[in-house]
Amino acid sequence: FWRTSWPLTLMPLVNMIGRVEPSTFAQQVRRHHIVIFDRVTPPPLLTGNYLLIDTLAPNLPIVASGEVSEPQIIDWQPTHPLLRQVQLEHLAIRKAQQVSLQPGAQSLIEADTTSLLNLVQNDELRVVHLAFDLFDSDLPMRVAFPLLLENIFQWLYPGMAAFSSRQIRVGEPYTLPLDGEIQEVTVRKPGGERIRVPVTNNLLRFTETQRVGLYTVRVGNRAERFAVNLLSDQESRILPQTSPLPPSQEEGGGLFTEEEVKKPLWFYFILAALLLALGEWYCWCRGS
Repeated sequence: FWRTSWPLTLMPLVNMIGRVEPSTFAQQVRRHHIVIFDRVTPPPLLTGNYLLIDTLAPNLPIVASGEVSEPQIIDWQPTHPLLRQVQLEHLAIRKAQQVSLQPGAQSLIEADTTSLLNLVQNDELRVVHLAFDLFDSDLPMRVAFPLLLENIFQWLYPGMAAFSSRQIRVGEPYTLPLDGEIQEVTVRKPGGERIRVPVTNNLLRFTETQRVGLYTVRVGNRAERFAVNLLSDQESRILPQTSPLPPSQEEGGGLFTEEEVKKPLWFYFILAALLLALGEWYCWCRGS
């Protein structure tokens, strides 16, 4: 994730990288499921999953030739997985890249002067290209924004679907598939305790989840978080609870119970004030 400060950096699966190192770029890509370039020109992209925001790689079949002002959306593909449940009517964009698509690129959002959302896909490469800066639009202020991001991430890395719900019940094991030759990770428990957990066959299986709270799994420079909750329907109910009567006190049992009923006192204070006012009025009338 290069050069960005918007809220996406707060997501558990996102790690921010300060700069591009061409000599080690391939190694950096292998350590991340999705790489995002935000207004920074990336090197040639050969393998991996990428989201390009207002930028393009030199080897892609998408060519930029300047900028356009206030492009108006005229068509999009609502049936495509990236645009599922995403509404884009009256989206305001101040400026965008003027792009042309070559064979191998697909347009999902068409404007009157350019293409705003494009895809490139082959056996080893997946790229989503957004042709405008998010800060030059009102997209981040719309409900469509988180839906679009989720769809983009799921399309770029379908394996993320297995981690869409990062909550487990107390006592259940937490499993996390890992890439690369990782033999051990560090887990920080809700109380602050850090423990080392061995990894077998690139799969973390963590069983010490007896305490409710947020757990952090540290894999190298990356941090994965999951929550341990009660996940109980009874604990989540907020409606008033009524306790059933025991069998001996069910209707028709002929037994009565005494209960202390608390009544508010404000009514009596108002009544006393009213009576006092009536008494003063009566005395004033007799005096006159």
